[in-house]
Amino acid sequence: MEFQNVYAPADGTYALKISYATPMDNASVALLINGEETVLTTPPTADWAIFNTKLIAVDLQEGDNSLLFTAQEGFVQIDYIEVLGEVGEEGLDEFVENPKTYDNGILLYALLALMFLGGFAATFLVRKRMAGNDLIE
Repeated sequence: MEFQNVYAPADGTYALKISYATPMDNASVALLINGEETVLTTPPTADWAIFNTKLIAVDLQEGDNSLLFTAQEGFVQIDYIEVLGEVGEEGLDEFVENPKTYDNGILLYALLALMFLGGFAATFLVRKRMAGNDLIE
């Protein structure tokens, strides 16, 4: 899958958000940007219809850039990409609302609050990964 004419106002390192889905363990894609290749691992999302986002730093040239995704290991479905802005001193943390948790847990807290107010009880098993969304079973 190729994205052409990805515009950058100046040479620099930019935050790139990638929305993807894969139920496969150890799936990965190669990302070729203006001839430079990077391999991205994509933690499983449990189903082809469940999407996760991955935030990475990429070097872009001033003007239009070409981004080419190719399969490496397993299969990954790319939904969309979004260039969020140039990475500053804070790194990628400046592009998430809750940098300490990378926005994990917000939905869980809302669910628990609704269940508490409604008088329901539930038990959750949460498996924490190093990055990405938490899995709740």
